[in-house]
Amino acid sequence: QGWCPPGAQWIYDMGSPWTAALMQFTYAGDTIVDGYPAQRIDRIHHMTFPVNQVAHLSPFFTRTNGDVVWEWNGAEWDTLYWFSAVPGDSWQPFWFETQVGCPDHAWLVVDTSTTVVSGIPLRTLSVVLTVLGEPTGEPRMIRERIGGTGGHNVPDLPPPHMWPGHRVLLHARVLSGPGHHSPRWSLCVALGPYGAGRPRACHP
Repeated sequence: QGWCPPGAQWIYDMGSPWTAALMQFTYAGDTIVDGYPAQRIDRIHHMTFPVNQVAHLSPFFTRTNGDVVWEWNGAEWDTLYWFSAVPGDSWQPFWFETQVGCPDHAWLVVDTSTTVVSGIPLRTLSVVLTVLGEPTGEPRMIRERIGGTGGHNVPDLPPPHMWPGHRVLLHARVLSGPGHHSPRWSLCVALGPYGAGRPRACHP
């Protein structure tokens, strides 16, 4: 599956009990970073409450190597997603806020499956956070093209059975098929309590 086909877009709920805000990621095109072909992803933060404010944040960059998606953290490349991982595999993404204090944290794959969205099969990983090699917390889901767990710039999606709060993926859109001529498809994830009363529409 392609990671960033033309038209790829991710929209996250970045609100809280005190604010209403969205973060929109849009694949803007290809470029070269650190000598590697990479994808530029633009970011827009839109707050609608308590004030109406739009901020264009600095773009970030990803690249792929087979089924691995790498993220540029400003100084080096690090693993963001490993879509071909199997149970027992693990990797350490760059966590901007916790990497220094928690260098032994990693994602451990505990199960794999396939999720079909609008007729497109997407490989799905179930991962848990490990500390000193020991699994902790609820499993998280990572899907091809969509992602799921956080990185240096990518918001973290909550475990499916935990109170989400914020950083919930509202809308992911890609194009499918060779040449990307197939219709768009959408995936919406239900909002948690913070998102109640703020429904979002996903348009194919």
